[in-house]
Amino acid sequence: MEDLRNSRSNELDPEDMEDGDYMKKGDLSATLVRSRNKICMAILEVAGFQFLKEKVARTIAALDDLENPNNQIKISGQIIDLCTFSSSSWEWTKKYLPLDNNSQNKKLTRRQFVLEIPACLVHPLAYSIAAKPISSSCQDTSYYPTWKLASSDLYMVLNSLWKSLEPDTEKIIGNVELLPTINNLTSLPYHDYNNDETLFVENLPECLIPHQKLTGKNKISCFLCGEEMTLNKMRNHVGSHILHTLCNSEDPKVCHLRSLGENPCGFCGQDNCLTQLKIKKHSGFSIASNCPYHYSGMQYKKAAEFSKSIPCTNVPIHCLLCPTAVSGDPPTIWKYNALYHLISEHSSGSTPPSIPGQLLVQIFITKEEERALGISGHNTVDWRRQNNIPDSDGIQLGQTRKRSDTVSTAHSDNHDQKRNRLEEIAE
Repeated sequence: MEDLRNSRSNELDPEDMEDGDYMKKGDLSATLVRSRNKICMAILEVAGFQFLKEKVARTIAALDDLENPNNQIKISGQIIDLCTFSSSSWEWTKKYLPLDNNSQNKKLTRRQFVLEIPACLVHPLAYSIAAKPISSSCQDTSYYPTWKLASSDLYMVLNSLWKSLEPDTEKIIGNVELLPTINNLTSLPYHDYNNDETLFVENLPECLIPHQKLTGKNKISCFLCGEEMTLNKMRNHVGSHILHTLCNSEDPKVCHLRSLGENPCGFCGQDNCLTQLKIKKHSGFSIASNCPYHYSGMQYKKAAEFSKSIPCTNVPIHCLLCPTAVSGDPPTIWKYNALYHLISEHSSGSTPPSIPGQLLVQIFITKEEERALGISGHNTVDWRRQNNIPDSDGIQLGQTRKRSDTVSTAHSDNHDQKRNRLEEIAE
């Protein structure tokens, strides 16, 4: 029994164990993983806790510390195999599941069985001991005694883990990217006593179901005006539509198929696309998006800079005024939508928000860019005056603005489609 409990009391530091709840090495916990087109639960036997900037993993951690995303703690563990003979409970078979069944390396290595996941995405579990059943039972009894988990608890935890990813917000795209992908189709999702898949998120939003991405050379048509071009040019084309509407300028390419979205996606111009800008571990950014015109081959740094061939700099950016997501990344907005976002989400009554200097630099659109996309000079001047936006020379000198520098914006209702909402904000 002592072996079953996986006791490692000699590794625990009693001085660290003050009043409170803890998780320790050998405990069982639950997390979510991606398997095929599903997001499902996986039960982990905890192997350790990796705290930020610490070289050696700890064997115990306070739940309060683990639940705080700002601590950036990671939990390592092995996924255990479960079986069930009724609808009420599950039992551990004393086996661990490999993370990739198709791996060419057949050696039993740590990399094949141990995964790491942010601690804030892991939920502790209560478990009991399952005794060996009566000898007349036809089931395998070789792994008894073993751990036993109540089905009702697992379904409750599954729902809690799913809600923690904020599935009803645009943050879900980036949060799901934190989940490890498991290539073990025969074991995950787990199978119930009827051998049906279970313990997975049902009615998964369409935006989270993987689809094959288009390449930069694929020919596509603009959803707004119908003009055909390759995918790698669509962001620039859509940017022109957005900028003409933003600056209240007549668009020579009329959007006769459908109107520009109120909060338009920079890839396609429609509403309801979810896009998340993620900070890479070492440097740079990656973009996760469910947009059908998401150009995954786009080089972010290059796309954010003006060029004569592709003048549009409308790229996803982070709103530094919004609270961060579970992933640790601030919410993502498109550069050309930034002013509308700041007014609609961060104004206090009729008082417009103050924009941090760093963000102001990120959202500024130069006169050269507007001119290259067909915006006349007087439209630019009028729009900037109405919104209290500095001129090009002023902002270019401001590239060295400190994070603490702020600039206030004025309310604007130039977007025909946004006019009503912005007027409501100003009241």
